[in-house]
Amino acid sequence: TILRLAGDNGHRKEKVIGHDTREIITDTETMPFKVIGEIDYSRFSDGGCTGSIIGASSVLTAGHCVYNQKDQRWQSPYSFSPGRYRSNDQTIEPFGVWLVDYTTTYLKYTQTGNVQYDLAIMTMKSNANGKVGEYMGKLRIGVSQCAFPRDSGISGYPGDKSDGTLWKSQPCDRWYHDCRSKSVFHQCDTYGGFSGAPIYTKTNVVIGVHTHAYGPQIKWNGGVAFDNVHVNSLKSWMSGSST
Repeated sequence: TILRLAGDNGHRKEKVIGHDTREIITDTETMPFKVIGEIDYSRFSDGGCTGSIIGASSVLTAGHCVYNQKDQRWQSPYSFSPGRYRSNDQTIEPFGVWLVDYTTTYLKYTQTGNVQYDLAIMTMKSNANGKVGEYMGKLRIGVSQCAFPRDSGISGYPGDKSDGTLWKSQPCDRWYHDCRSKSVFHQCDTYGGFSGAPIYTKTNVVIGVHTHAYGPQIKWNGGVAFDNVHVNSLKSWMSGSST
């Protein structure tokens, strides 16, 4: 079951584990970085969450980036800027900005906060360049393997770095995924603002979404791993159907 509403940002504590191995992306005009972008919550503020283009008008992110389950209220993403970077102390949107039309997430997430369903799709309005996925290209989504590939990575817009800068955490020290679970645990370095960032393979297939950390004493971050249920739900949401 899903809910659709115009979806403020969902900040969660996420962490760097040990030595910070993140790398800044200086060329955001190549894949997959050109289709990863920063989500803004008003015309006058930058950032809060990360998203990635997976359909003609569809941007993948975390459920808590569109719905605050603790306060039981919707948060309203305003826009998405793919490939955003920073130059000479200015934020640059090299491809333009797309406004959010509406958001879709699991009813199971809004009602229970189950982290295994912390996923959302933002459906974007067209701009002068047309639909975001048709203009920019998109990433494929796929079912995650029982053993996550060691060379899988995460890229996003962390709040501890300069505004509007894209950073990559790849390769990561460790991954753990139980096939019976929709969760994945990882030791990729992240920070608040990475929420919603795609977890992708070396061949740029998205197999999950980064969503959270597990507290200061537990040296793991976590996310949602895609199984057939999630892949089919995302495809349904992109087509405008309910699941």
